[in-house]
Amino acid sequence: HFFNHEYNLSDEEIKRFHKLGGVIGLILSRRWLVDPEKRHKTDRHGGIADIVENMLYIRDMVGDVSCIGIGTDFDGLTDPFKDCATPDKLWNMIDYMGKYFTDDEIDQIMYRNGERALEKGWT
Repeated sequence: HFFNHEYNLSDEEIKRFHKLGGVIGLILSRRWLVDPEKRHKTDRHGGIADIVENMLYIRDMVGDVSCIGIGTDFDGLTDPFKDCATPDKLWNMIDYMGKYFTDDEIDQIMYRNGERALEKGWT
């Protein structure tokens, strides 16, 4: 929806993930979340607002947050968010998410959805 790139899912693919109980790991890089033209015109020195905008779009489309996860890619990410570039900065994103999501939704997004998918995959 925000950036047509082969790595990004279409709305139909997102709905399919949701229906099947899967989890989409949103990456902490504006490179994949934001169209390059917009990215270079809006030098926000961050990206938390962009990822939360994607989360809200998905929640509004499918009706809940059960398919949303975080794929930090801290092990090899290039061009990470300036406001969330290392694991100890994830609190910046969690605090921002609190403006739009309940504590339960935040827990689901940050770890419970991934945990559920992993447990389901091994049972």
